Amino acid sequence: DPDAALREDGFGAADPYAYVDPSQTSHNIKALLEGAFDDDGDKPKMRLRKRAAKKQQQKIKDEKKILSLEEKLRKLDMGEVKEEPKEEEPDNKEDEDEDEEDGTVEGLTVKLLPHQVEGVSWMIDKEIGERKKNGVLPKGGILADDMGLGKTVQSVSLILLNPRPELDAKPPPENPKRKMPGKEVGKGTLVVAPLALIRQWESEIKTKVEKSHALRVLVHHGPSRTKFAAELKKYDVVVTTYQILASEFAGSSDHPDGAKVGCYGVHWYRVILDEAHSIKNRNAKSTQATYGLRSWYRWCLTGTPMQNNLDELQSLICFLQIKPYNNLATWKEQITIPMKNGKGNYAIKRIQYFLKGFMKRRTKDILKEDGALSFGGKSKNGEKKGTGMKIVERRVETIICELDPKERDFYDQLQERAQKRLDDMMGGEKTDYIGALVLLLRLRQACNHPKLVSGSMG
Repeated sequence: DPDAALREDGFGAADPYAYVDPSQTSHNIKALLEGAFDDDGDKPKMRLRKRAAKKQQQKIKDEKKILSLEEKLRKLDMGEVKEEPKEEEPDNKEDEDEDEEDGTVEGLTVKLLPHQVEGVSWMIDKEIGERKKNGVLPKGGILADDMGLGKTVQSVSLILLNPRPELDAKPPPENPKRKMPGKEVGKGTLVVAPLALIRQWESEIKTKVEKSHALRVLVHHGPSRTKFAAELKKYDVVVTTYQILASEFAGSSDHPDGAKVGCYGVHWYRVILDEAHSIKNRNAKSTQATYGLRSWYRWCLTGTPMQNNLDELQSLICFLQIKPYNNLATWKEQITIPMKNGKGNYAIKRIQYFLKGFMKRRTKDILKEDGALSFGGKSKNGEKKGTGMKIVERRVETIICELDPKERDFYDQLQERAQKRLDDMMGGEKTDYIGALVLLLRLRQACNHPKLVSGSMG
């Protein structure tokens, strides 16, 4: 409950109930989404490498300690206990640092950059992390990194690191409350992307995954694509488009036991929407099609989770099925209406607290940090490497140029003719704004070179 959390800790500075102009609220919302949603007090504890081996080693050590304790208790009863030298604790700091900073993912042919390591750890934590004290962990989220920060490779890493558990698998001891998928849930990940990106996804998976961990990939597109769910279930990753989804959704029955076409006949282990802002219009057929997918985990990848208004973000939340704001009525009551009625400050606090639970966003500024472009980010001695992307400060210099006499004469004649035509356009019964803008464009072009407008002014 976002409101309960706000009441408990005040969540921030200003009075959330103070009046805020609706236009200012929209500006504040955009600024909010441009910021990062990292919670420094809640860093993911998952490591990308040697995780399973270390857990197994620790389990063996714990069992030995239990046996040792039982033996000591037995000897204590018999009066045979002697003081033993204290066993030194192994110094695992170096190994922990290596695990934390090394960008290696088992099965991936490339190493991850520090921000990508953090992103993958966060995604794994959202899928299989422990239940948080303040609520149920969302099964998925929004990775809203800027374009070029590697959302695709982070997603491929997630697929490799968290495959579907075996049917008879039980929750791990470190997370006994983890809910395991039932036998109806398949092993496949469905990636939905714009048409221009589906082959890129196929290429990324085939080139960045080692043969020993090869994933079976199917591009589900075109008139010859299969319509049978049994065929789709054979693949680890199926890549399709929003248009194909809309088509198959229209041909599928709404009834739970009704006929399902293509992707709707599969209960996916994971669904990933690339360029997820494509579903910003909740009434669009492709958006409704994504809502109808069945999956255990759901992810949205987008560098622009909100383009025009905050309601676009609600469409993504609806796909993710994260309560309470997946319900449109609740969203309008607690977010949209307060924003319009001058209570936008409180609406912002609500949405900020809500998004922190399942949204992560980094901008390209993260690449400026020392070590940002080095795999692991730090050297062996712990000092930061100076390998950050060095971006010089932008300097804008305005240079005013004077036209030579011939250019000035040409421009003056053009301006006089343009003024007469503008008077005719703007003074009639029907104002021609488009024509007026074209005339202004021609005047700007004439400043560059007369040949750009020769014969275009009539």
